[in-house]
Order: sequence, then structure tokens, then C-alpha cells
Amino acid sequence: MYPRRLAHVLPSKAYGTIKEFGEFIEHYTRELDQHPDPVPIVRQMIDETGYIDFVRSDAKTPQQEKNRIDNIDMLYTSIQSLINRAEEDEDRTIDTIIRKLVLLDMLEQQQEEENTNKVNLMTLHAAKGLEFDFVYIMGLEEEMLPHRNSILSETVEEERRLMYVGITRARRELTLTLATQRRAGGQMRVTSESRFLDELPEEHIDWPAKAKKKKATKDPEAVADEYLANIRALLGNR
Repeated sequence: MYPRRLAHVLPSKAYGTIKEFGEFIEHYTRELDQHPDPVPIVRQMIDETGYIDFVRSDAKTPQQEKNRIDNIDMLYTSIQSLINRAEEDEDRTIDTIIRKLVLLDMLEQQQEEENTNKVNLMTLHAAKGLEFDFVYIMGLEEEMLPHRNSILSETVEEERRLMYVGITRARRELTLTLATQRRAGGQMRVTSESRFLDELPEEHIDWPAKAKKKKATKDPEAVADEYLANIRALLGNR
């Protein structure tokens, strides 16, 4: 779990801290997996981290402290509620309960987003399952989307799928942006356009910087259907 080589490249104090944290995670992973009632284990784990003391010392007002403590208590209550409602033993495992809590949280956030006029900042991964009238995707540059790691490991396909997720979140208008220069490592470097931009239909793009503004000659819905069909074909053939 903790390669000895880490002890040679990290200061002894840092290595000891990482090792202690890893052992903490391993211990409670086993406890939560084996114990039939995970709530007391979750309470003990949170207490041992010192998070409750941190919340109390970090709170700016008594009300803020109360709200944060209430949120923690709500976590315990939610876990216990899902356990009580579970009909099968496999639905009482901590893994299943966490997945359900995450799903419930996503549904609640989606409901709030549907009822609130606000800007939502999120990653492409988090955008799955959601839709918005206006969508802005930033950083359409090589080594950002697709990411440099994906290019080096030849796993650009997953990045293309993420791009597809992003562009299909827009109901009315999609805006894509890129920088011609970007600071990296303390220096400005010239960037290049993402390869994904070349896969978009030119007749359906308003690109002032490259004077590519063209009027669509087809019905907008037909153009959109054709565009999505092209993207699906690309995803299916690679």
C-alpha cells in the first residue's frame, strides 16, 4: 500500500502523515464494509477526523455553526433512513447507500436549477443528465480539451464523449471559447484550436475570429439532427 520508495522521495514527516492517513482510510473501509450498522462507524470516523471541532472553531456566528452541525446530523439521519427502507441486504451496504445519497443530491440540485434563474458552474462530467437554455464551454484548445494526458495516452475518445455531453446540454444556444495564448509554468505560450472544433458543421457555426460566419441553408432542426448524427457516427466508429 505504501511503497518504500516514497520514504526516499518524501520528507519523513510527510511520509508519516500520508501513511497515517492511508491506514485511517483502510481501517474505516474495513469497518464500514463489515459492520451491519454503519451509522455509528460514520459518526466515529467523522469525530476522529476532528471535523466537528473544526466546524465549531471555523464558524463565524452561532447560527452558522448550528447550520453546519445540522447538516452533519442530517447525513446520519439520511443514512439510517435508507437502511430502514431497504428491502434487500445488498441495499443496506454503505456503497449502495452512498450511491443513493449522491443520486438524491443530484436530483435535488436539478430541481433547484429548474426552479432558479442562476448561473451554474460545473465540469463536463457533472453536466450529464442536465440541460440548460444557454451553455458555455471554455478552453477548446489542444491539451485542454482534449487534455494533454489523453493525447499522450491515446485515450482521446473519452474526451470526445465528454465534449458530446457538453454540447448536447444546450437547449437554445451553445457558446464555445478558446484562448490564443495561455500562461503555463509562468510563461505565455501560443495555443492551438481543439481538434473537436474541426468536427463541427461549419454552416452551423458563427465564428467571427475566423470569418466563418455562414447562414444555414437548411432548416435549423434538420441541421441540428444532422450534426448530432455525425457526432454519434464519429463516436461509434472510433
